Amino acid sequence: MQTTTSLPPTTLPPFTERRYVLTLIFVVSLFMLWGVGVTMGDILNKHFQEVLHVSKADSALVQLSIFGAYFIMGLPAGWFMKRFGYQKGVLLGLGLYAAGAFLMVPAANALSFGYLRLALFVLACGLAMHTGQPVITPDVLEDPLWGPFLALAERHNIRGCWSIPVRTTGGPVLGTLSMYFATPRNPSERELEMMGILSHAAAIIMARFNELQERAGFERTLRDTEARHRMELEQEVRTRTAELRDSHSQVKSVFDTTLIQLSILKAERNQQGAITDFRILLVNKELQRETGRTDLVGRLYAREYPAIVETGIFDLIVKAVETGIPQSLEYHFPMEGFDKWYSCMFVKFEDGVVASNLDITERRLADRKIKELEAQQQREIVRATFNALEDERHRFADSLHHGLGQVLYGVSMSLAKLSLKKAATDPKEYADAHLYTEKLLNQAIHDARNISHELMPMALHDHGLKVAIENICAQMSGTTKFVARFEGLTGKLEQYASLAIYRIAQELITNVSKHAHATVCTVNLEVKAGLVNLCVSDNGIGLPEDDVSAAGIGLATIRNKVKLLHGTFEAQSRAGG
Repeated sequence: MQTTTSLPPTTLPPFTERRYVLTLIFVVSLFMLWGVGVTMGDILNKHFQEVLHVSKADSALVQLSIFGAYFIMGLPAGWFMKRFGYQKGVLLGLGLYAAGAFLMVPAANALSFGYLRLALFVLACGLAMHTGQPVITPDVLEDPLWGPFLALAERHNIRGCWSIPVRTTGGPVLGTLSMYFATPRNPSERELEMMGILSHAAAIIMARFNELQERAGFERTLRDTEARHRMELEQEVRTRTAELRDSHSQVKSVFDTTLIQLSILKAERNQQGAITDFRILLVNKELQRETGRTDLVGRLYAREYPAIVETGIFDLIVKAVETGIPQSLEYHFPMEGFDKWYSCMFVKFEDGVVASNLDITERRLADRKIKELEAQQQREIVRATFNALEDERHRFADSLHHGLGQVLYGVSMSLAKLSLKKAATDPKEYADAHLYTEKLLNQAIHDARNISHELMPMALHDHGLKVAIENICAQMSGTTKFVARFEGLTGKLEQYASLAIYRIAQELITNVSKHAHATVCTVNLEVKAGLVNLCVSDNGIGLPEDDVSAAGIGLATIRNKVKLLHGTFEAQSRAGG
């Protein structure tokens, strides 16, 4: 006879709530599964003997497989539920139960008693995972489940057995607490209560033992992790140290190979906190080479070089330290054995600065030379411009004096001969004088027009640069034939550029006409990508050596005009072209 008795828990779960009804139905159905498994074992035991051809003693192993699984699976099931929870324990038990049931199929096909016992063992393990109720057996002789173990019970004088699950309130099953009696008996309410207390105490002890084991495992894991992390940290420190050493070597290499004079200075302060000097902590090779000293480290900067106070460098360093803003300066240092220009910069570093100093003497001298050359060039341009203006004035005056002036003087003399008396006394002479005067006036008008065109060519104003240069070539052609060629001159240039190019071409053509003794002169004008290229070439005797070397006044004037237009001028001399 088997009796299942539930002990009153210390805390009643809220099973009365509606949301627990479905859960309660599923839990209660587990008892049916347990009962079916145990009951079917008794019913099928006789059939196993016939089908599998086993004795009654061997068939008793069927019950041993079932109840042995309860005994073996008790502690593992309790541990699993404690670690992963009651729900997962029940699910695992149902899974094992199903696995045992499915194993019955290959066991039946194989007609193997061992295979059958394995399936029953797995099935019983699943039952043990979700069964956690007390089992009271007043008399083992009356309980069919004890049939396989009666010999063992008689040997140890066992007639009664009370078993109760060991677990904390509401917690997972940790094991089983069993009490055996020499005589059959049912427990009283007091004994059931005492068994519950003992079970609870055993559960606490087992839980504490498990906690101690977990703590020991945790501490062991912690020690292992700590040791592993210590090894990793030591390895990382070694790696970082090596990297830092390499980085330091690289920085030191750059520090010592740069052409800039570098140093690190630390502020020296008095009791009031004011900066009185700077101690030199580090200098590079270039600074040692520039100063000729290798003993600067550890010394005071202003004490070694007092001139830094006079030049304002000391105050500049103090400002960099106090404001944190980098300070820079270009200065001339003509003292203490130096006469050079330097460019310095001071950047705050902790309570001091990183100082950089660069010798810029050659750059300063080059800048000064460039400025002198530019000033000289400007003077030459001004001189050449004034010379050109004076030449234009002289040429204009010469044209007026020897050209238009002489013609007008002739007009004046001819007009003196034109009188009424002369017309009456000598009509023929009067008529000749009148014709001569008219001729002189036409010549005066022509000369005035030429002078006007030289001052401001109307062809350039009205028709553009191409027509104006063609007119010059046509006017100057005589002993020398001038030919004009154009390329890319599709539109009008700006007025100032057109006038400048016209004047340059006019002067070059005039020089060829007067001095080259050439028979042919070609004027090429090319406009491409916004650039104007004017080339005048002839087959004459060539330029004098002084003009080729840019000493000639004529070429100097042209060269300065070209420079004012941000252009370049080149003269080549070769007889016959």
